[in-house]
Order: sequence, then structure tokens, then C-alpha cells
Amino acid sequence: MQCFKNFAISLVVVALLVFPLTTSSHKQESPRTPPVKFLKAQKPIPNRYIVVLEDDVVPDNVPLDVRRARVAAIANGHAQTHGGKVDFIYETALKGYAIELPNEAAARAISNSPQVRWVEEDSIGEWAQAPASPQPSPPWGLDSLDSGIPAPSPDPTTGLTSGSYGFNANGTGVTAYVLDSGINTQHTQFMTPFVSRASIAANCFEFVNCVSGTQTAFFNQQVCASGLPSPSNNDCYGHGTHVAGTIGGNTYGVAKNVNLRSVKVGSTFGPVSSAVIAGVNWMTADHQASPSTPVVANMSIEVATGAVESTVQNAINQGITVVAAAGNGNTNANSVSPANVADALTVGAVDWNGVRSPVSNWGPLVDLFAPGVQIASAASGGGICPVGTFCLLSGTSHAAPHVTGAVAQYLQGRPGQVNCNVNPIQGGSPFSGNRSACPDRVSRFIIATARMNVLSGVSSTPLPSANRYLATNALPGPTNPIENNQFFVWSQYIDFLNREPDSVGFSNWVSNLNSCGGTWPCINNERIHAVRGMIESTEFRTGKPALSNPSSTNEYNTEYVRQLYLCLLHREPDSGGWATYVSELNSTGDYDHTVHGFINGSEYRTRFGQH
Repeated sequence: MQCFKNFAISLVVVALLVFPLTTSSHKQESPRTPPVKFLKAQKPIPNRYIVVLEDDVVPDNVPLDVRRARVAAIANGHAQTHGGKVDFIYETALKGYAIELPNEAAARAISNSPQVRWVEEDSIGEWAQAPASPQPSPPWGLDSLDSGIPAPSPDPTTGLTSGSYGFNANGTGVTAYVLDSGINTQHTQFMTPFVSRASIAANCFEFVNCVSGTQTAFFNQQVCASGLPSPSNNDCYGHGTHVAGTIGGNTYGVAKNVNLRSVKVGSTFGPVSSAVIAGVNWMTADHQASPSTPVVANMSIEVATGAVESTVQNAINQGITVVAAAGNGNTNANSVSPANVADALTVGAVDWNGVRSPVSNWGPLVDLFAPGVQIASAASGGGICPVGTFCLLSGTSHAAPHVTGAVAQYLQGRPGQVNCNVNPIQGGSPFSGNRSACPDRVSRFIIATARMNVLSGVSSTPLPSANRYLATNALPGPTNPIENNQFFVWSQYIDFLNREPDSVGFSNWVSNLNSCGGTWPCINNERIHAVRGMIESTEFRTGKPALSNPSSTNEYNTEYVRQLYLCLLHREPDSGGWATYVSELNSTGDYDHTVHGFINGSEYRTRFGQH
């Protein structure tokens, strides 16, 4: 089997501007200054800004009331010019003020004043404590993510169990795009003490450019309850709010602090293909404008195949992990988009006993299954959830957001990426950087850490689906995903045998690694054994005559090292390294040492993430 494929390597230099400050190897005595004069925040308070003035606007050695009066005079002058309202005045630890302004343009105008060092958005931070985990009496879907399937039977009215949901990450700093029917941003599920984590980012159902101006030909083709749509709730159908609640609701959500950005692409009568394409297009441009933010997109929709496939694939290439519902037709998932996009994470639905929902699509394109029957989540106040604060819904639409929330947990703390297609996981190593947030690395981690062979009804369909169930125990995962034992073993099967693992072999290798209990010399030894098990297996050696020679001969060692280059580094050997490794093997016969050098080297590790 061929491990090496031709690939082109392009050196892409991406400047990531995330408030880099001028630093040195020692603590600085003077305040640090950002390289730009207007700074955006991760969780901004709308229309509020902090203005930092130059130190010399008033001397430090004059009385406090003089300093305060001078700063206040500057602040009030700016407020009068730009229609603002000043509240806090800073005159001692900092010279500046806080102001409410009509828009960002006014804040940027103030930043250009010669008296101003910079302006930044006022924002909400985090208390220095972890969110409550385990969560008591969660929805059954959450209960099953950390404890497994079958889950306790849920209350038929509330969808909750008497169990708990434990989590080690909450999606802080991650953006989840929800391409759906809109969102009720003011629902209590999305509220923090000051602002909502949910926002109406784009409305491609109403506007041709997805933001404002010219309306679409179908903008009024929806049935809305009284008072809807409104500036804070454009979800007349209720589907999008429910999906968003499962992704990141305070009670119902997998990732309880993720930022939710609604991209409306349909309404009461379903998603509109042209609006879906516009929504994915808008989302991709939005991510490219802030490439350092890690992102995931949920698409709990079914539309005809065609242009949507290409659009979604291009978004994935640009660093957006797309989670797609498999569809609800009890048919092959390759018949609808975006479920049929090979690089999307396609999700089927099961109940709390691990039985496939009778409506869930199936087939080899379904990557894994997640909770999708009687799922409790947020109600929008209209459409399918017209009454109360929550409702119970079923289908793959409600399985997919569980996976989206899990992806947000994985992405927490990782830098976002663009141009991920330049350095695919099965290509050569990137020259530098951390590619662990690229969709192919994300998808492999989610799939590799899923529970295997715990479901029923997924193999009896005309085309069997993978028997995998979403698990969140391993999340957010190590900085470099290759350090996770399941991810490591999965990658060896793909690299050497060009196939996904069989459950027995995978479980055996992972069990050997887990038995080390976190002791690195033991783990390293078992990893070496796993690699040797692959390259020295009959399955791998078939069709490679040089590996049929007796071990320790020069011909055998030469091909052995060559295959390590091809399968682990995805390139032909360089002459110097090849000769050195072969010479060492010829003289020592220490294959463990040779494999150790490959799997612990920076070139191998940077295939998956930061070295």
C-alpha cells in the first residue's frame, strides 16, 4: 500500500494579531503599548469603550483633583464631538476614561486623537474559577457524553436524568456559527450577568448581503408568532434556538461558554439553498477577518447536493470545522448536503439506549452518532417550540449540536487557523505553527476518542455506519493531539495500513498505552511497539519485496527506514538522514531507537499540532 502521496508545500506566513504586546526577557518598568490604536475584545459590551490617554496629558505630580479635572475635560470634549456619554474617569493608575458611544466608527475616530494612546472595547472577562462540573440532573444527552451509553432513562416531560454531566472545558474563546432558522439571543440559556453569548451575526434569509440593505426574494416567506421577528429574536421557527441551546446553553449546552453566532439561512418552510451558500460564504469571510479565533459551524440542515458541497468544503479548507446532521430520511446520508461532504463531521442520531433513531440517515459517510431523541433545549417562543422556555425535539438536527459543542471544547485554548488545505494531516509537516485547530485534526480527535461498538441498529442498514458514539471525557485534549493515546493509535492505522482501525486491534493497542498510567517511559515504549506492530505486520509488508528479506539485512533496513519516512513524515527520505538511520540499524539492530527518533521528532509532531 502506498503511504506517500505527491503533495505541494507552500510556505504561508499568516500574521495573527491578538493584542501582541512589546515584551522583553525581563519585567518592563513602563506600560506596554499595543501596535494598533483600536482593539477589539472577545466578549465586548455593546457600544462601550475604554480610552487610554497619553501619560503627558497631565503631570503625575499635580494634585489628584487637578489630574481628574484635566482628564475629565478631555473626555467630555470627545463625548461632545462624537455623541458619547462618559462615566469612569481614570487619573492615577491610568490616564483615561470609559465612554458609551453610538457606534464603533466614533470610537475609532477618538483613537486617532493625538492625545489618545489607544481605544479598546469594554468587555466581559471571566472569574478565576471553573464552571460548575459535574452538572446535576442534566439532559440525558449530556449525561451520556461523559458516562457512556446506555444513559439513565430521561423524565418524559423534562428530558432530564438523575445523573450528572462532568466536563473539563466550556468552549471559552471559541466561536460556534449556527447556520439555521435564526436565534432568540435573549433566551436565559445564553445570558451572562451582562450580555448574551448569542448574537444575530448574519441574516442571509432576509438580506442579499446577509447583513442589511436589499432584501431577498423570499424574506417574507415565514410564519411568525406575534412580536417576531425582533432585533433580538429572529427565529420564527424555533429550530435554530433549540440547536444553539444544545451547543452552548447554560443548562442544556455541551460547551457552556462558547460564543454563538447565528447565520440565518431559512425559516418556517426550511433552509433555502442559495441562502445556505450565502451563509457559508459570509461565515468563511468572517473567519478570515479574525483568523486567530478558533471556530466551528453547525449545519443541522438538509438541502440538495451540488453547489452547497463545494461551498462547505471550501469553508473547511479555510479552517472551519463543519458539523453536519446526517438527515432524517432513514436513507443513505450521501443523498443530502452538507452530510455528504467528506471532510465534514456527519452525525447520526440514537436514543438513550444507544439504538439508532428510525429516521436517522446512515451509511459510510456517517462519522459517528450522538444523542438525538427527546432532546431538551431552548425554545424561541414560536414555531415548533411556541410555549415555555424549553421543548423536547428529536432528529439528527439535535444530534449534530452535541458534536459541535464537543468540538468547541476541543478548540478551547487553541489558535484558529486558515488555509488548512495547505498542510493536510495526511500531507507533509508544516514548516511552523500549530495546526491542531484545522478541521482534519479536529475531526480525527473527535472520532478517535468516541466510544466504539456500544450502539445497535447502525450495522443492519443497507450500508452499515460506523459504530461510534460521541464521548467528551478526553476533551479539551493535550496541546498537541498526537499525545492522546487514542489519536496516536488511530493515526498509525491510517498512516501505515491506509484504513480506519478494527475495534479489537485498536482497543488492544490503546489498552496497552493506558496501562502505563501516564508514565512517559512506559507510554513511549508502547508507542514504539505500536508503530513496529504496524510496519512489521503482514498486512503492511504485503507487496513490499524488500521487507520480505530477513530482518537486519541492509536491504531490509534500507526499506524499513524509507517506509518510516513515507508513512510518518509523508515524504521521501533525505539522503543524509536515511543513510544515518540505516547505518545505525546495520550496526546495532536497535529498531526501537530508530522508531523513537521518528515519532518524537519535531517534524512528525508538527503534522498534528505544535511541537
